[in-house]
Amino acid sequence: MTSTIVTEIFVKVLNEYLVSQAGNLRVGVGTGQDTWDTALPVLSPSVGGLFREVANKPIQSIHFINPGTGEVSEEPTTVLKIISQEFTESDYAGDIRECALFLNTPLGPRMLLCSVFDKVNLGEGTVFQKTYNINPY
Repeated sequence: MTSTIVTEIFVKVLNEYLVSQAGNLRVGVGTGQDTWDTALPVLSPSVGGLFREVANKPIQSIHFINPGTGEVSEEPTTVLKIISQEFTESDYAGDIRECALFLNTPLGPRMLLCSVFDKVNLGEGTVFQKTYNINPY
């Protein structure tokens, strides 16, 4: 039997690394599958990318968040807030059902987080923006 804990310093170091890599973080959106309109899929940690990516952009911002106050912190914390740029019809005109955060590495892009959702149509006047609030506790 094994027991593992994630220490606060470990999480802070990972967060510091992600903040230092802000220029290599991108958010992608995808169409997913039409069958997801009736039942969203169960995501697996082994999934490597979006089902059908149609657009991606660098992140807009990344910040340490003070877990006690919810305010932006200059010091490393265990909580991160990552905000994507806005996706509009000029990025992709159609339905999207999936979104992911990627880190560009020398070996290629690596997906860090993925979410699926009820379809959003990026038609005229529609704006999609994803906020990731990352709190391991």
